[in-house]
Amino acid sequence: MGSSHRERAGRRAGRTSGRAGARVPARLSRLLSLLVLVLAAGLVLSASAGAAATTHVFSSEKSFIGEGACKFTEPGGVAVSDPTGEIFVFDRATNAIDRFSSSGACLTHRRIGAPETTGEPTDEGIAVNNTPGSLSFGDVYVVENEPRAILKFKPEGKKLVLASKIKKFKVKIGEAEGEPEFEEFEEFGEIHGLAEDAKGNLWVDEGETALVRFTPTEGEPVIREAGARVEVSGGECAPRPGFAVTAEADFFYVGRERENRKAECEGPSVAMKLNAAGEPALEPPFNAQLDLEPTVGVGVDHATGTAYFDNAASISAFSATDDFVERFGKAAGEGELQESTGVAVNSSTNEVLAVEAHGGRVQVYVPGTPGEGTPGEPEKTHALPDHRAYEQVTPQNKLGASIYPIGFNFGLVQASEDGSAIAFSATGPV
Repeated sequence: MGSSHRERAGRRAGRTSGRAGARVPARLSRLLSLLVLVLAAGLVLSASAGAAATTHVFSSEKSFIGEGACKFTEPGGVAVSDPTGEIFVFDRATNAIDRFSSSGACLTHRRIGAPETTGEPTDEGIAVNNTPGSLSFGDVYVVENEPRAILKFKPEGKKLVLASKIKKFKVKIGEAEGEPEFEEFEEFGEIHGLAEDAKGNLWVDEGETALVRFTPTEGEPVIREAGARVEVSGGECAPRPGFAVTAEADFFYVGRERENRKAECEGPSVAMKLNAAGEPALEPPFNAQLDLEPTVGVGVDHATGTAYFDNAASISAFSATDDFVERFGKAAGEGELQESTGVAVNSSTNEVLAVEAHGGRVQVYVPGTPGEGTPGEPEKTHALPDHRAYEQVTPQNKLGASIYPIGFNFGLVQASEDGSAIAFSATGPV
């Protein structure tokens, strides 16, 4: 896929340079020093106040290992039932759904076809309908790879009963030159993810072509009517697995190869935020990639609009207004992520779940104040290598980020647009 040239956006961070030998009056020098310290202290207090807000901490009590029939071989995506807390993990190697109770007990191991031989996450996706009153409330959707289709399973006791299969769908074409609308029948192209909005609609990410919406109907025929089709027109880079939708389906997060400011495509996958028209939610499209860390999955809390990006070795969170909120799962200890393959959010409890392939675990992070932890959680004593007490403002000091404080207690550091750091002296070494 070709790359197009776009104007480079964003202001360059200002740099100041002092002339060697210049003399500043002592009184003025003291005033300037005092001003810098006051400003630094204010920003430090602001950062400290923000850090005291509720965030996510690891819960050893809720986390569990996939065991017995549900032992993970090569786990992929994860979904969670908000009302019951049941957890569903797709295993690529066995081509099966592993269903767990909220306490981590294995309830069902349901194969959906012949096991995969490559284990490559090509056509993949798993989602749960969490909308009370919906005809498919509580049902689980998963992608069947060959032949390509979407299967819907209904939990009945400890069984997952196949309720329907979507192999083809019809799309209504709008009126043109006074002629009535007509229908086209289509098969799925690539499928890069499944997601449910808060209205009970299932959305299918067809990669670089479209996002397709299906509304549950009585009978659920094999050939379904697409309730909406959003043509994807933004971004220059190839689609990758990873998909999520907000509660009102006004924004989508889709997997893409990372795009730099020159509209060139790079290897790692990221999640790009699209608006309801299928266009990048921020301009230039570079800015719609909220987290530049390699991303293997994304989930959205429908209660708050917060998006959680699975970076394999950590999880980052961004608010509905695209502000960085937190990063967790990277502290050394039991809750550390090393090879996460998917993330899900329980919008009823604000719990975040990640599938950790290393060790075959489902890691659960619950709301809590940093430092307090949860019962059974080891004390957080891991120090950052550069002695900062706090880390992360923008992902990896992302180029184009606004100047923002990323340290407190031991000093203040600001990240400039070109990726360099400007240090202000405060109470100790940075």
